Amino acid sequence: MQSSFARLTFCVVVLMALVACSKDSGAPAGSIYFGTASDYDGVVEADIDLVAEPSEKLVEDSAFEKRGDIGYQLTGGADQQVKTEFDAKNPRILASVTKISTALAALRNVSDVNVAEVSAMLRESHNYQASMLLRRFAQTVLGMELPPPKQPSRGRSAAHTCPSNGTVEAPAAREVLSWLKKMISADWTNAELADGSGCSYENKMSPEQLVEILQYADSLGPAFSDQDFASLLASPGRSGTLRSRLGGLSGRAKVFAKTGTLNGAITLAGYLFVPKGKEIEKYYFAVLISTNSRAEARSARARIDYLVKSWARKLAS
Repeated sequence: MQSSFARLTFCVVVLMALVACSKDSGAPAGSIYFGTASDYDGVVEADIDLVAEPSEKLVEDSAFEKRGDIGYQLTGGADQQVKTEFDAKNPRILASVTKISTALAALRNVSDVNVAEVSAMLRESHNYQASMLLRRFAQTVLGMELPPPKQPSRGRSAAHTCPSNGTVEAPAAREVLSWLKKMISADWTNAELADGSGCSYENKMSPEQLVEILQYADSLGPAFSDQDFASLLASPGRSGTLRSRLGGLSGRAKVFAKTGTLNGAITLAGYLFVPKGKEIEKYYFAVLISTNSRAEARSARARIDYLVKSWARKLAS
């Protein structure tokens, strides 16, 4: 009798532990995001980015490289030469970095796009606005009327709620990729776009392909209401999804970039400006990491920030 009671007690304890773990994981079955509360509804850069960075020891660790779960490339703006890279040709999930392609395609093909609104979409990573922008591109280029995306809920996570009918965007997203291929001579092997916001796991590119897009956007100069493309992106210490990241950048170094966060992917792509003597040197970079948990997502974000800051220090010396 005592033995049966002991076994029953043990089973109850194990069941309670499993329930607690499922609550802590924050990713219910079928969810593509870390967390179920409103703070983690949708693509959640603006919320997760507010957490404290892990220790320097942690971000210096190259565990993601050892596992093959990271790809990155850093290329010089002046000489177009690769400065450092790791698995840069392997396509990975883009998450909200997808919005770079959506924004660029709309800005170059839709005549009455409001540049300030596009910049706000990029900086705050607003999924609904990105989906609407892709629909305007589809109407202009393809003559295609897509059904409107789900209206975002109110609250701090409204910008990061993914459209419930995002799958209808696939034809328009494929046309964005076709346009990029026409504009940019590069190896587009295995590149895929499936929506405008980055909510789909089918959005995949390599760091090398992303750098090519950034170079092309930069080559257009001040074509966006007298601004270059970099100035439309988020920057550390300012509004947007980078406002609480990349603190302590070396000297007068500056970053303008697009963040990305999905359950299974943490990404960052953009521009790095580094002072060198009296000059300011420009670099293009993209870092894509595959993750397995919410805790690992935070480590991945810290790893990315460490890489960018270390590049800035080395390039400035």
